[in-house]
Amino acid sequence: MNDFDRLVKAIREESVEVGEAGARVRAKLEAELSVSAEVARLDSCADFRALFPAYRSNALSEARKMLVEDHLHSCVACRREFSGSRTVVPITVAKRPVRFVPWAIAAAAVVVAGVFLRPTLDQAFAPSGARATVASIEGELYKVNGAEPLKVGSAVFEKDEVRTAKGSRAVLTLRDGSRVEMAERSDLTLSERWSGKTVHLARGAVMVEAAKQRRGRLEVATADCLVSVKGTIFEVNRGTKGSRVSVVEGEVKVDQDGDSSLLYRGDQKATSATMAKTSVAEEVSWSANSAKYLALLGELSAISKRIEQIPGPGLRHESRLAGLLPEDTMIYAAIPNIGPTLGEATAIFEERAAKSDVLREWWNEKQTKQLQFIVNQVRTFSDYLGDEIVLALPAGAQGPIMIAEVKKPDLKRYLELQFATLKAAGQMTPAVVDAPSASTGPTVMVHGNIVAMGMQGAALARIAALADTGSGGGFLSTPMWSRVAQSYTSGVGWIFAANIFAANGEQMTGRHVPVSSAVNTATSIAGIDNVRYLVIERKDNMGRPQTGASLDFAGARHGLMSWLAAPGPMGSLDFVSPDASFAGSVVIKNPGSLIGLRTTNVQPSILFGNHARNGLHHRRQSTNRRRGRHLLQNVIVQLKVRRGGTQVRD
Repeated sequence: MNDFDRLVKAIREESVEVGEAGARVRAKLEAELSVSAEVARLDSCADFRALFPAYRSNALSEARKMLVEDHLHSCVACRREFSGSRTVVPITVAKRPVRFVPWAIAAAAVVVAGVFLRPTLDQAFAPSGARATVASIEGELYKVNGAEPLKVGSAVFEKDEVRTAKGSRAVLTLRDGSRVEMAERSDLTLSERWSGKTVHLARGAVMVEAAKQRRGRLEVATADCLVSVKGTIFEVNRGTKGSRVSVVEGEVKVDQDGDSSLLYRGDQKATSATMAKTSVAEEVSWSANSAKYLALLGELSAISKRIEQIPGPGLRHESRLAGLLPEDTMIYAAIPNIGPTLGEATAIFEERAAKSDVLREWWNEKQTKQLQFIVNQVRTFSDYLGDEIVLALPAGAQGPIMIAEVKKPDLKRYLELQFATLKAAGQMTPAVVDAPSASTGPTVMVHGNIVAMGMQGAALARIAALADTGSGGGFLSTPMWSRVAQSYTSGVGWIFAANIFAANGEQMTGRHVPVSSAVNTATSIAGIDNVRYLVIERKDNMGRPQTGASLDFAGARHGLMSWLAAPGPMGSLDFVSPDASFAGSVVIKNPGSLIGLRTTNVQPSILFGNHARNGLHHRRQSTNRRRGRHLLQNVIVQLKVRRGGTQVRD
């Protein structure tokens, strides 16, 4: 007998209690039927809906569950009822009452008003009354509305359209004293807002002598440009082909089609290339004051030429102030004392003003008097100082330091008198001391033949100690000074040097500033992540200004910076248009050799993408047969490589 036969025999011989088995079956059936005992028959949708709670809790028998599911598939109404009845009882949390601070509401209202209601508020706060008064008339001047003739003393109000007749001229005086001279057949309206005044020139020409604007700007608007000034003399001519702006004195901003340009004395701009070319003298010849304007323009041009001939401060080949700086200096800037140059320029002005009535009138105006006062203050102060002024920024929170030599006595007394005058006028002034303390705040120290200004008394005390001993400070032993000293060897005028490598770390601020991985990747690709020093210089070389900037690297150059080639001919400059105002050229290595260049920092796929997918073959492009030069537009700038650094010179 095998195992299967023995199993069958055991089942046959097993004794089963029929009563106990029946009890178990009965208990199971009662449990299944108890949940639906209230629904004996399923005759309507209401009967099925009564079973929905038991169906969700999985308490129905398999038979009734199948019936419910079948009914849900066939009855849309019950299906919606089954889905919609599954509601969630929200738990409500008592909200704390929000108390709005009155000033917060007011601030929000101000912000909204400033953003959305600015034009309305600008107009609402505009001064009331007449916008101008007729100062003089040669011929006829009238209001277009009603053809009302105007006379001297008549008021011109907001949006009054006024026009001069043929062969007529008129002068309007605005509320701030500005004068608007109208040529013949000129048509304009005036408007004023809180932000400034506008002359809307429909046609003709106007000559404007703008007074100094205390608030906003004085504008002349035509159909194709907007001219804005703070105080100057200029002319705007509106014709059928466009507008032309001519400047006699000062600075004028012209906005046209989203572009802005600045015009200076003697400059001219036309909004259309089809307009005939003319000179400033011809353009303003219609004005009754044309002789005055032309004389002033000529005098200022002559003075400008003489000032250009003034020799600038001589080149400096050493610095007697660098030894007073701390070792952790991150930024070093040195400028020449321009006091003597200002003195010579002022003397030229005064000499010409004594011989010219028109220049004397301009020189004695209130606005020019204010400029003279500022120039004289700078001249007087610079007479006390040596030929170099140094500004340095140490690491951490020490603040900037300014140092200069003292070549005239009584500087402390002079500063005390000047600061006392400012303090009497309610202005903040620094303290003037000769022996610095540990206090903080703006302080000017006059110690021996040194004047220094800083925010930390301890830093000024170190400068005083080094000046007394005559020994050089730690800055002279740093690699940064070694780089700056190279510039002094060839002579410096204006120089700025920054320790970029240290500034990118923790030394500059005393704390770590996290930099995103995207920034690190970008600087690595560009090859500027290991820049050590940035040095910018400007000096006069044989009467011509020369500006240069150089980058020194901590180690070998990589990334895009490694593409720069040695100095060489820039043939691309031969293709620069004579009308270009800016041009630039960069000499790089052979582009063909750059395609195969691999570095640990830049993957070729980042620079060139999937050229196989696009069907491009970079090595076969014509760039492999051309010089690597890129052309821009403004002052000619040459990028050179020198001593492991990149040098930019104009």
